[in-house]
Amino acid sequence: METLNGTEGENIPLADAIQMTKAFREANSHATKAFYIGKNIMNELLGQDNCVGMRIYNALDEDNQAQVVIVGVTSDNKDLYEGIRADKTKPCPTLCDSNSPLNQ
Repeated sequence: METLNGTEGENIPLADAIQMTKAFREANSHATKAFYIGKNIMNELLGQDNCVGMRIYNALDEDNQAQVVIVGVTSDNKDLYEGIRADKTKPCPTLCDSNSPLNQ
């Protein structure tokens, strides 16, 4: 099993992010573009004992709308599903930044 240390992932240039989000929108024209969640919930997730990161699960809510479930993850790659789980995010659309190059 892979051990995690909190440094996984990498930053990408804005140009790559724009290309990736545009490709997704073109392939999924009716899909939710993005999800917003406040920093208080994110801080609670990351503040759990032994948490080194988070995992984001794709999900559908009770109205069959796209949603995400976010859980903390430990260094031994275990979900912290007994603790706080973030869901009920604010989807885009309708809560979008219309000026963002990631949303054009």
